[in-house]
Amino acid sequence: MLVKKLPHLTDAEFHTYWDTCSIPLANACPAFRKNVARYYSQHQTPELKAELSALGYPMADYDGITEVWVENLDRWQQVVDSECWDTVREDALTFTQWPYTFMYTSEIKGFD
Repeated sequence: MLVKKLPHLTDAEFHTYWDTCSIPLANACPAFRKNVARYYSQHQTPELKAELSALGYPMADYDGITEVWVENLDRWQQVVDSECWDTVREDALTFTQWPYTFMYTSEIKGFD
């Protein structure tokens, strides 16, 4: 999921809240813990944007990526259909813009 912060939040407020409040809330959802194999949040901070910009690369207009690994979409749907997921989604709406941009991909290993 490609994530954008709400415009009224500072970058620091957004990234701090995501790390300290939102991630623990998702992890407290039993359906999330049961069905999600791996979860990563990747933050594009102003400092990282500046480094990339200095090299002349175009930047994605997002503040972060939520990477959720599930065995299949049925497993993800079990998370979304769970009672606790409503709480997680309501929380997400307090600091992120909805709708998210989604990608559903397969992994092809290059090297370790």
